[in-house]
Amino acid sequence: DGGLGIAVSEMSFENNIGCKINIDQNLKFYEILFSETGGFVMEIDNNNLENTLNVFSKYDIELYTIGKTGGDSIVINNFLDVKIEKAKDAWENGLNSKL
Repeated sequence: DGGLGIAVSEMSFENNIGCKINIDQNLKFYEILFSETGGFVMEIDNNNLENTLNVFSKYDIELYTIGKTGGDSIVINNFLDVKIEKAKDAWENGLNSKL
């Protein structure tokens, strides 16, 4: 729920591991971040990448590499670069200060 921006943020929050994502498409930033047109985001260890590609290929399922994990920020293309700590605080407490 929420698209790529929400999916990778929630994945990053669990263990405070950042990511650098690059979607090479001619889409607007809000379409990349929030579109719910379908798909899944998976983190795959490099040691398992070849095997994963083979399994997906066997079932004729397209798999795209969109980025890498690491660091302390969530970076998506050239429009989002936020520290995990700041994003997580906004996610957990965003409306509390407004009420």
